[in-house]
Amino acid sequence: MSRHRTIVPTVAPDTGLPRLRRLATVAKALDVPICTLRREIYADRLRCVRLRPTANAPIYLRDEDVRAWLDASAQRQLARRPGR
Repeated sequence: MSRHRTIVPTVAPDTGLPRLRRLATVAKALDVPICTLRREIYADRLRCVRLRPTANAPIYLRDEDVRAWLDASAQRQLARRPGR
């Protein structure tokens, strides 16, 4: 059974494109610290989107990328279990 909260996939109403969520919103929904998500982004384990090419631009996450990261981290946790 998964301990992770699910993020309901949403689509922008007019475009049909996946909705972008701010880093803080995703951290609050998953009940994880923002620094954990930043660490995963900088380690290239979680994909992100920046709408401007500056260092201070807000970080956005797509629902598909968060779901893929959760699946991959669950697989890493299973692989670390002793006795497997």
